[in-house]
Amino acid sequence: MIEQILQCGADVVAPIAQGVLELLKGKGTQFVIKALKEHFQTSQILPKALTEAFAKAVDTVEVALAGPSFYHKTAVHEFAATFRQEVLLPFLQQHGFKEEAFVKQCLQDLKLVKKQNLFRFAATDLNALAEAIGVYATQEVKQLAGLEKKAAQGLYQTVSNVTKPSTALAELLQAYNVIAAAAAMHFGLAVQKDEYLFRAFFLANQKGVKRELAAIQQQLSAALAGPDRQELEAQAKMLRELAEAGQELRYISKEVTARLEAHFAACEGHFGIITDHLVELRQVGDTVIAGLAGIAEQVGRVEQGVVQVAAAVHDEAEANRALLDKLLLDRKPKFMKRRKNMRMRNNAIRHI
Repeated sequence: MIEQILQCGADVVAPIAQGVLELLKGKGTQFVIKALKEHFQTSQILPKALTEAFAKAVDTVEVALAGPSFYHKTAVHEFAATFRQEVLLPFLQQHGFKEEAFVKQCLQDLKLVKKQNLFRFAATDLNALAEAIGVYATQEVKQLAGLEKKAAQGLYQTVSNVTKPSTALAELLQAYNVIAAAAAMHFGLAVQKDEYLFRAFFLANQKGVKRELAAIQQQLSAALAGPDRQELEAQAKMLRELAEAGQELRYISKEVTARLEAHFAACEGHFGIITDHLVELRQVGDTVIAGLAGIAEQVGRVEQGVVQVAAAVHDEAEANRALLDKLLLDRKPKFMKRRKNMRMRNNAIRHI
């Protein structure tokens, strides 16, 4: 199972291999692996960033499947609707599964995957991970396709072993590796803290570079002077350099570049939008919880059954908000701050 997990991790960050190949001026796979091993030993973000990317990916897929039932249908409409239309419905139609029952089973399977904490990467795995990533430096599109298929099959086997006798989630992953796609998005956010890996990861993804640059420029327009602004300015500078370098790739073939661009486009099309909605979702969660507390205060002493129902809904909303807190960690922490009066209102329901 460890080998399969490493293969899944390598597949998520595979664009790094192509980026390092370009930075090394096409020296070859063994040089790429050597460079990765050396850098991995000094990286400040690995293996934690990859582990957290997978954890957030599982959470993101859970949000996608829960769809309109998650907090408020308006807040996740665009994200959930896109996922349902482009991923879920074609899969269901092809396999003849009933949507409600299948989604319910997938959500149960995701809970088992979370409980097992499958996707863990330790410092002792870094050399093996570098070797698994390095082979993606190939310029043969067929070989890349084979590596991706092998990773998807390994993920299917790993997940099905955890969720058996259910294979609902595993079947979805075999058809479209949504966990890997979501993990790639979250890793792309975390990897900004490591300039070498960031350059390698995004070098062949010019659409991703433009997307991140637009997001950072939007943050810059509202950022005050200080360390946060300096960090954003440094990231924007690096992205502009990447945009310029990406226009003249010399050692990554056009076929491989096209495949990577298609891969990134699919990931961003299905999961990129979630990063635009996280803050909105979090704010909706605050409103829901505050509203519940306000209702409880107004009702006062009511029948015990009503209080229990309100408390259950409150707990579910708190759990959903905690999930979004995790997904928001790679965005600015200022979005996560709670006001003192909000905390007091949230706790009111407990004192009925």
